[in-house]
Amino acid sequence: MKKQFLDVEGISEYLTMSKSCIYKKVAAKEIPHHKIGARTLFDIDEINLWVKSDGTLTESGQVSFMDVKSFLD
Repeated sequence: MKKQFLDVEGISEYLTMSKSCIYKKVAAKEIPHHKIGARTLFDIDEINLWVKSDGTLTESGQVSFMDVKSFLD
């Protein structure tokens, strides 16, 4: 079964970025993530859209609708 969500270590490996870089991006709200208690989780689909949108997010911290639309087209 394919995982839908990854933790910091998993997303670090997936993106080939250091964990400290991931933590900095989370703190600056530069990467889509979800907090559940003390855990930080990353949705693989949101991360793929984020990468395809050149790592940009809207002011609300989400991938823009136009990025999602172009991804689906």
